[in-house]
Amino acid sequence: MTVDPRPGLSTLCVHGGAQLDVQGGIHTPLYNHSTFGFPSTAALLDVVEGRTEGNLYTRYGLNPTIRATERKLALLEGGEGALAFSSGMAVEAATFLAF
Repeated sequence: MTVDPRPGLSTLCVHGGAQLDVQGGIHTPLYNHSTFGFPSTAALLDVVEGRTEGNLYTRYGLNPTIRATERKLALLEGGEGALAFSSGMAVEAATFLAF
C-alpha cells in the first residue's frame, strides 16, 4: 500500500495558500485596510512598477489577505490561479471587459 504524499481536501481548506506574516502568525492575518505604507518613495515605485512583490492597494488586489484567498481557491479547485472579486457585478464587468 502506498501513501499519497499530497495533502487532502481538509488540509488544503485549512492550510492551503497560507502565507506566514512577518510577525510569525501561524495563519494569514486579515488585513482590512486599503493601503499600505512604504519606507521610501523608491520602495513604493518598485512595487508599483512590478520590480518587487508587495502590498500596495486593496482594489488592485495587492493585499496579502486577498492573495492568500486566491491561492487557496486555486489549490482547492486544482487551477493555476484564481481571482477574488468584491461582488458578482465586478466579476461580470471583468469578464465582459476582458474581450
